[in-house]
Amino acid sequence: MKLELKSIKNKNLNKNLIKDIINLKKQEWNYNFNKQKDWIKKFVKKDDIHNLLFFNKKLIGYTLLRKRHLILTLKNIFKKKYFFYFDTLILNKNFRGKKFLNKSYSSFIMSLNLRIINKHNYISILHCKKKMISFYKKYDWYNINKKNVTSDNKKRLNLMILNKK
Repeated sequence: MKLELKSIKNKNLNKNLIKDIINLKKQEWNYNFNKQKDWIKKFVKKDDIHNLLFFNKKLIGYTLLRKRHLILTLKNIFKKKYFFYFDTLILNKNFRGKKFLNKSYSSFIMSLNLRIINKHNYISILHCKKKMISFYKKYDWYNINKKNVTSDNKKRLNLMILNKK
C-alpha cells in the first residue's frame, strides 16, 4: 500500500488528472462532468495549485489553492496582498474517517496544504459549512466575522482564515 502526495499547477495538469479530479468531486457535488470541466476552465488560473492525494496510484483526496489578491485598507492606505483561497477539499467517501499509519487520510492532504501556504507566507481564506468548523480549527484556522469583510462572494457559509497577522 502506497500513499503519495503531489502539488501541480493548473497549467501543468493533464487531461487524465482533470478527469480524475472531476470524478472525485462528483461524489460530493451534483454537477455533471462538462459543467465541472467548464468551471475549471473559467475560474482556475494557470498558477493555481491542485493538491492531490493518491492511494495505490488512485486519486482519493483533492484540494485547490487559488492564488488571489485582496486589498487591505487602513486609515486610507491601500495595500494589495496575495492569499490562497482554499477551495474544494474532498476525500473519497470510502476513505473518510479511516486512517493510514495511525493518521487520518485528510490529515495528509491538510499537511500538504499547510506546507504550501506557509512556504508562500500567505494567509489563506475558506468558506465552509458549520459542521466543518471544528475540523479546520484542528489545523489552526480561525473564524472571521463576515461583517468586517467586503467580498463579491455572497455564500451563506462560514468564513475562516489561516495565518492571520
